Amino acid sequence: MPVILTQNIPIELGLINGINGIFRQLVYQADSVSTDVLSEIFPKNTQYIHRPLYALIEIVKSKTESNLEKLQPKLVPIP
Repeated sequence: MPVILTQNIPIELGLINGINGIFRQLVYQADSVSTDVLSEIFPKNTQYIHRPLYALIEIVKSKTESNLEKLQPKLVPIP
C-alpha cells in the first residue's frame, strides 16, 4: 500500500516530509498475558486486539546505507 511521510524524521537519511514509501507490515507489542488463560474466561470466538508498536515502511529513496538490526535494506520502522 503506498504511503507518504508527513513529518521529517531523520532528514540526513532522506526520510523527509512528502517522500513516498510502501507499507509492508505492522509490528505489534508482545502480550504479557497468554491467550490460553484468557480463553477460559472469554468465548472461543473472541478476537484479541494487540497494540501496534511501529509500521515497517519500504522507502526506496532513503539513504540508509546499512541494514537496521534484522531488517531488509530500505525498510524503515516508523513509530
